[in-house]
Amino acid sequence: MSNRTSRKSCKVTEIRRSYDIDKNCTTDPLLTHVVDGKEYTFLGKDEIEKQVPTLKKKYPHYRDFAGKTVDQIFGDSLKGSTPLKVTSFTSGVFYNKGNGNFQFKAFPASAQTAPLFGFADIRGPMNCILAGGNFSGVLPFEGRYDADYGDVLFVDKQGGFKWQSPVASGFLLRGEVRDIKVIKTADGTIYAVAINNNAIKFFKVNKKHE
Repeated sequence: MSNRTSRKSCKVTEIRRSYDIDKNCTTDPLLTHVVDGKEYTFLGKDEIEKQVPTLKKKYPHYRDFAGKTVDQIFGDSLKGSTPLKVTSFTSGVFYNKGNGNFQFKAFPASAQTAPLFGFADIRGPMNCILAGGNFSGVLPFEGRYDADYGDVLFVDKQGGFKWQSPVASGFLLRGEVRDIKVIKTADGTIYAVAINNNAIKFFKVNKKHE
C-alpha cells in the first residue's frame, strides 16, 4: 500500500480489520476507518452485504445505511473481537538495530505513488535499492494504483534515501511489478523484473556504477 490511496483521503486516523462478524470462527475482513473519533465502514452497502447478507433485511435502502457507525450496523456481533490496526501506508525499510529493536526509514514522496511489491539491492560504490509495484485489483470507486514507473533509491550513510527518476536511471517499468530477482552471471549481475501479464524485463548496471 502507498500513501496516496483513497483510504487516506478521508481524514483517517485509524484503519481496522479482522472481525468474526457472523461467529463462524473465521476472520471476516471488515475494513473500517475512524473519523472524528467514530468508526465507519470503508466499503459501501453493496460490498458489505456480499459478506453479511443479513444486512439486506436490516437496511433495505441506502438512506438507512448511510452515516451509520460500525457499532450501529453490527451491534453486539463485534464484542470480544480484537481488531488489527493500521496507522501508516508508507513504503520504506526497517533497519535491525539489535535486541529486538527496529528503526523505520520511509522512502521519499516520489516513491510513495503506488504500492511497492518488488525490491532488490545493488551493492557497490553507490548502494541503492531497486523497487517497483502498482496494483489494479481494486474496486472501481478506489481507482487503480498505477502511478509507479520504477524507483532507484540511493542509500546514504545514515540509512536515508535519495530517489532517482526512471528517466534519469533507465530503470523504467510499466504495469504491475511483482518481484525483482538478482541473477549472477559470468558477465555480471542481472536484475530480472517480473510483471503481471507481461514479459520479464532484464536490467544491468552500467560498469561505471558497479
